[in-house]
Amino acid sequence: MQIILHQTFPLGRFHATPWKVFPYDDPHGEWPPSPWRLIRAVIARSYQYERETGEIAPGQREALARAFCTSAVAWHLPAFSWRGPGLRQYQPADFGWGHPPPRKLELIRLSRLLKERLGASYGVQVEARDGSPVLELFDSQARSLGERVVDDDAIWQEFKRVKKTATTRRIRRYPPDARTYNPTKVADNFWLAGSADAEDPAPSVWWFLSGVEWNRETVALLEACLVRMTYFGRAESITEIRLVVGCANSVPAPNCQLAVKRDTGMVPVLCTCPDATLDQIQASTDDPAVANSTIPPGARWLYATRPQRPASRPRPRPVVRRKSVSLVQFAIGARVWPTMKDTVRLTQRFRGRVIRQLLRIESGGTVEDWRSAPLELRERAALISGKDCGGKNLAGHRHSVFFVHWEDGRPARLCVWRAAPFDHAEQDAFLGAAEAPLPLGYHGDPWTVTLVPLDASVPPPPCLDPTPCRRWVTVTPFVPPRHVFARNGRAKPGDSVKEQVLKELSNRDLPIAGVQVLAARVGWVSIHQAHGERGQATNAAKIGYEVNIHFPLPQPGPIMLGHSSHFGLGLFAAESAGAGVGAG
Repeated sequence: MQIILHQTFPLGRFHATPWKVFPYDDPHGEWPPSPWRLIRAVIARSYQYERETGEIAPGQREALARAFCTSAVAWHLPAFSWRGPGLRQYQPADFGWGHPPPRKLELIRLSRLLKERLGASYGVQVEARDGSPVLELFDSQARSLGERVVDDDAIWQEFKRVKKTATTRRIRRYPPDARTYNPTKVADNFWLAGSADAEDPAPSVWWFLSGVEWNRETVALLEACLVRMTYFGRAESITEIRLVVGCANSVPAPNCQLAVKRDTGMVPVLCTCPDATLDQIQASTDDPAVANSTIPPGARWLYATRPQRPASRPRPRPVVRRKSVSLVQFAIGARVWPTMKDTVRLTQRFRGRVIRQLLRIESGGTVEDWRSAPLELRERAALISGKDCGGKNLAGHRHSVFFVHWEDGRPARLCVWRAAPFDHAEQDAFLGAAEAPLPLGYHGDPWTVTLVPLDASVPPPPCLDPTPCRRWVTVTPFVPPRHVFARNGRAKPGDSVKEQVLKELSNRDLPIAGVQVLAARVGWVSIHQAHGERGQATNAAKIGYEVNIHFPLPQPGPIMLGHSSHFGLGLFAAESAGAGVGAG
């Protein structure tokens, strides 16, 4: 008759150490689980079953032990199972006398006044629960005279004065010995019982017991014991084990057999002898006959070959195609916050990362430098970089705008917007560029900001509100594309701030007839310089202006004007949105 047991480990671990094996030098681990461990666990649960129901007949427990011991054992082990790294933890070892370390005290030598008033040579302050001043007093031999509450404020002030300048005497006070649990460091070895996959969605161990001694009564008792088993091995090995009845098609074939003779690659397994008695099986490990033997009476070593673990294969990841969006936002975190003048430094460094990430994605990891990229990859990144495959600026301001949304004078969000939605690869490039902190310093300066992706539930910043409005005001400083003043300090004809604002509006197909423009200087800001412009006579620091635009008719947003408008400068918002430089 064949008995089939199905055992699972809900926590995925089987904690056990083979018999008489030093845990710190366990060469194999216990896998497959030992039949000797299983029968001892079953017999232990039979006593619980008897206490609960009283239904075990005389000799029934012996019949169950005999049926198990005379059965041939085989297993079906999970395909993906391996030995765990093991744990190291302190546990109580024995209850006995402990010797705590001594406490060091520094005794204050008392002044003549204190010696007369307190009748002691030394003193030390004692912490009192109610906060009252308490001194422990000592004689000239540093023997304790007990504690005393100091009611006289003059004495207490005198002690505090003496404490600052008086000489001290160090003593060691040994606390009384106490009986306590002495800890020891224990190695907790375990076996990972498998990981779920398509072939084995619920990793488990199948036991196959084949013998002629099984009958209806022993099988019923075995099933009653198994349902009461909550752990197997050490208490950390939470388990569920049951008797399989029917459903033969769902039972796998055994893949681990026992052998009497050891061969290469086999591991020892502690099994029962066919003639093992109930007394031998249920003997305590403290019993001299068990503790002093290399093999428990009634047990024997057999050998098993663990099934070959299949070659690991990467689990296919479902391809998630992101919806096309026109706005990507990141929360900004930093120990040192960037200021308004650092806006372009932040946006251009993030833009450079995005371009490299996009080129890496599109080339399969072979290209990440735009200057060395082939023409087709340059064209693929044109709406991010703002340059065509020949390195010329795109016409019509169709490419992405990188800008910072400010709240209460601090950079709250880094945003990337484009009229044409971002596709899946571009969004992957944004997320990949934000995975590591973004450095803002120069020459090893550790200044960085952290970017955290935000989902679509975060509303867009007010500057992207498409609602038409007549009055628009700058959120970030407007930098004229051309110099307002000539080298001699005089205003250049046709290049005033107002005239350059109107020219920028005209370049973006916005009406300029009847438009009123007011401008005021707000300070210096940094602009974006391409690689070819760096090192020329001009520098990256320019005067920024706060600009108010009044249209005769409402105009829709967003409006971005001036130099570095695709890097966060010259950003406008409707005046009704509470806009203003630094307002957000």
